[in-house]
Order: sequence, then C-alpha cells, then structure tokens
Amino acid sequence: MGQPGSIKYECLKCKSTRSTTGEKYGEVIVCAVCNGAMVDLSKIAEYKAAAETKSKDNKTILMSSENHDGWKLEELLDQVEYEVAHKINKIIDDPSPQAQLVVRNNLSIIEHLGAAAVLQRSSGIVLDALRANEGPAGKPRIGRDKG
Repeated sequence: MGQPGSIKYECLKCKSTRSTTGEKYGEVIVCAVCNGAMVDLSKIAEYKAAAETKSKDNKTILMSSENHDGWKLEELLDQVEYEVAHKINKIIDDPSPQAQLVVRNNLSIIEHLGAAAVLQRSSGIVLDALRANEGPAGKPRIGRDKG
C-alpha cells in the first residue's frame, strides 16, 4: 500500500500502476507508459459496484417478445453514437492531455458502435431474406420458437 494520502492508479490499457502524493487529484490521468487512461483504483471499485447494482435491476432495453416497446439494437447504437459525438464536440477544443485522451477514446467508441450497427443491419438483411419481420409480438424467424 502507498503512503497515507497517496492515490494509486491503474492503466486500463497496459495495466501499469502508479502512486501519487501531493499532486493535483484527477480521477483519470494519462499513463506515462502507453498514453492510456490511468484510473484511481478506489473509483474502479466504485464503478464495478455500481455496475453490479445496475445489472441486478436487469431491466431489458432492447425490443423483444418480452419488451415490445424496447429499442431496436441498430437504433440504440445510432443513438449512443450520436450522444458520444455530442460529448466530443463539448471537449474537442480542450488541449489538456486528459481531454484529448477522452476524445481519442470516444472516437474509438464511435468506430466500434458503427461496426456493431453494421453487423446488426447485416443480420437484419439475412433475416429479412427468410421472411418478413412480424415484429416483437410475431413469430421468430430463427431459433427454438421459430414459426
């Protein structure tokens, strides 16, 4: 364990660690080894606990036979991509290393969201070739309960 009052960080990319004392606190700092994001280890524990709490709620957000009002996956991905782009626009002119790291990370997230949306649309094309989509209340086109 570090000195009293020290903050221990771990890089999300390369897993290197660093302890700091007396420096200006930042929940996330730039890793000197790989330029990745180093996160305060106590915050990582908080995030994991919050994620476990959310997963226990188990609220379905995607459209399905159990959730007719949910999102279509490709529409949800498009919406998240739009919101991440909006966040980038708010910080794009901030020259700080932290802001630029967040911009780079968010651009990568947008790229992955776009790729996921393409895959989902490809699945839709394959399913539409089988037969028309009857919607969430209709018979599935593939799987155990297909009609």
